[in-house]
Amino acid sequence: MQKSRRLRLRCLRFVGAVLLPIVTSGTLAQTRNDGTIPADLKASLDVRLTQFIRAQADGNWNSVGSMLGRFRMGGVGNHVLTPESKACLVMQMKEIPMVAFKMKDYIHSTEILSLPLDKRSWDLVGEAVFRSTTGEQTSQSHVTAYRDKGEWFFSPPNYDEYWEKGQLTEADFAVDHADEIEIENTSNAPLEIFEVHAFLDKKYLSLLDVSFKLRNQSSKKVSAFTVRFYAGDGSTEYSTGAAMDPGAAVEGKERLSRYLYFCDGVTKNRFVVTSVSFTDGTEWNRTKRR
Repeated sequence: MQKSRRLRLRCLRFVGAVLLPIVTSGTLAQTRNDGTIPADLKASLDVRLTQFIRAQADGNWNSVGSMLGRFRMGGVGNHVLTPESKACLVMQMKEIPMVAFKMKDYIHSTEILSLPLDKRSWDLVGEAVFRSTTGEQTSQSHVTAYRDKGEWFFSPPNYDEYWEKGQLTEADFAVDHADEIEIENTSNAPLEIFEVHAFLDKKYLSLLDVSFKLRNQSSKKVSAFTVRFYAGDGSTEYSTGAAMDPGAAVEGKERLSRYLYFCDGVTKNRFVVTSVSFTDGTEWNRTKRR
């Protein structure tokens, strides 16, 4: 079996621990252009940010929740916070609150230049102090500040990797999450998907290590194939050359993201065969459907 070609069309979430440095000097060098924080809003930002950090230090989690606002910004994407995902995020923050933060710089995506001021966001970069059960630790980190309906709101750094390590046991890595992969076999497809297994990746806990088999159920010899895993608005493609006689089977492996943020919940992947090439020069292509 030839080496597979994998095209990842869906961005995976940031998987570094919250206490590790998350901004490089190259990132800090991004041009600001007209994406600077307006001077007349800087004072209100400083006051609101101080309130956000103090509320964590004091354990005032209702105030923290209100200052998270309606959205989770920055990181792996901007999206609406549901009541459930906000409650989950606050739970994570309670485990290791940011009790002090000294802003040193800020960065932004050039995407905000096309947005009105009331929809813009900035990553505030600086030195943070996190409090855990073992004491306090200082680290370079960031807080995303965004504008919504004339007020400042904030999104914390990604706590997932740190938080999950304290929740999972060795037994969790033995659980097969095959039910998170929806197999879509069709009667006219030359290849049948079977024996799909999915286990948590021990290094990157938001990922699944997926193994699967494909059986040639056609009467012709297969020379190559492409399968795709659909999740949300994106997909991951696995494409390879493979000599498969009728009735023969091959094995494949892929690594998939379970979620963007833990608090968003698991997003299932839909697994389909999208194209098959035969040694006689013909091809089969699945009718496109999302």
